[in-house]
Amino acid sequence: MHHSKILFKLCSQGRRNSNGCQGRLRHRELLRCSFSALLQRRTRRHLRRDISFMCGRSVSNQRIEAWWSMLRKMETDFWINYFKDLREVGLYCDDDILHVQCLKFCYMPLLKEELYRVVELWNFHRIRPQSSNEHSPPGRPEVLYFLPELNGKVRHIHNVTLDDIELAEHVCDGQTGMDDSFQLFEELASIIMEDEGLNPPRNPDEALQLYIDLLGYIEDIM
Repeated sequence: MHHSKILFKLCSQGRRNSNGCQGRLRHRELLRCSFSALLQRRTRRHLRRDISFMCGRSVSNQRIEAWWSMLRKMETDFWINYFKDLREVGLYCDDDILHVQCLKFCYMPLLKEELYRVVELWNFHRIRPQSSNEHSPPGRPEVLYFLPELNGKVRHIHNVTLDDIELAEHVCDGQTGMDDSFQLFEELASIIMEDEGLNPPRNPDEALQLYIDLLGYIEDIM
């Protein structure tokens, strides 16, 4: 359910930013994207359900598969192994809500910064012409997405109304039981950092030290 909420928020934010949505949304697992599927089918309700949303792997889309492979090599493999090591040495427990919230507070800014960097590298890299695939135009992804007309292509974004987005958000917020526990932890952690003179982390080592320090201060309070 947690993954489904995150995907839904990203999907909803994308529609708000672009005032539109893609013609078809595909995801590997329905359970992880049930609310995103609801949003897609709501905004594309004039189509058959199986046309607006599909569930299953897109093995024929070599470009997106290449993107996931590159993302793992450049970024996520390091963090996956890093957090596994924290668990194995006993510094992190998935069942401890304080550990979960503290980990998010300490590491999320670093993760976001690095992911934004990877996205920029990908969006502005140059795609070479492919003689074997005439439907794959060359150029930079950022330009191909926002200005497809420059390459003789057509924009496939479909307009959506704000009412549809807000209705889907209202329905999903009620069903997912979203809480503000992280916001409360963030406020507490910020107070502790200010009182104790702790600085925001700039790298994984500093994030780990902040994580350990914050848990120690919170345990003393409790």
